[in-house]
Amino acid sequence: MTELRREWRQLAPYAARAPAAPALGYCSVIVRCASGEEWLVFGGVATYRDAPGSTDHRGDDARRLEKMLLATAPSGAVPFGIPGIEDLGAR
Repeated sequence: MTELRREWRQLAPYAARAPAAPALGYCSVIVRCASGEEWLVFGGVATYRDAPGSTDHRGDDARRLEKMLLATAPSGAVPFGIPGIEDLGAR
């Protein structure tokens, strides 16, 4: 969790609306904590929601946070061919 928070703090604020995830296929990485905090990362934007429900958006243009989180998935759990993400599923 410390690494996630560190990466989050390095992202620049994102003022525009977060992109909508597609109805089919890969749609995001979501991290939900027992504390009620939640991170949703998709398409170059990371969204943090605290327990009371307020949200903050940050730009993840290089998709570093998204790639970092996907790399923690069990081997074979990440599908091939995610646009903008190298094939982590080969691990």
